[in-house]
Amino acid sequence: MSYTGKDLFDEKSLGGIFLKSVLRLSRSLFNTVTTCAVLGLLALHALYFDNKLSSLTGIVRSIADVGLSFGSSILGFLIAGFTIFATLTKPSLFIMMYKNVHPKSKLNYLKHNFFAFIEVFVVYLVFLGGCLLIKIFGGPDAALLQFLKFLACRTNSELHILKEIVIKGTYIIMGTFLYYSIVSLKSFVFNIYHIVITSIVWEMNPPENQ
Repeated sequence: MSYTGKDLFDEKSLGGIFLKSVLRLSRSLFNTVTTCAVLGLLALHALYFDNKLSSLTGIVRSIADVGLSFGSSILGFLIAGFTIFATLTKPSLFIMMYKNVHPKSKLNYLKHNFFAFIEVFVVYLVFLGGCLLIKIFGGPDAALLQFLKFLACRTNSELHILKEIVIKGTYIIMGTFLYYSIVSLKSFVFNIYHIVITSIVWEMNPPENQ
């Protein structure tokens, strides 16, 4: 089989890499089950309990504050760790990974391992983006409130209903995203461990090329 490396350029954007990682890589059962549980609990809390919108608004803004400080710090740590891994690993090992196919994802091991890292990066980037948008547009007299007032006027809707939909929806989404970003970090650490162990094993017992 001829290996030219051209297929390494199939993904043209970060979104393309993330989409393929979601479609090809297997999901952690723990991450999936617990994230769905958190989503359900947050939805139950927001939709079926008598919560004041002011209280939920405060929680959403707190999530944005925590997310910006926590997420930016962790993202810097993740990028540094990935850079160290990518620069210290022998090129010959990367070539070996490229020439062997992962049995579950049907991607070569090089893409399979790198996609697992990139997926976590994208999760944190999206979460940070959401937190930043809340800080910019979600203030007491910020653009979002003005837009909702305009929308209510144009559609003859009640402003408090639109505010309730936006606030409760944001609370559920951002709360779930905060939890998922934490369990994604757990998976990132395990992936580093697993790849290092795989590298050692492959150095001792090189696999046959697929």
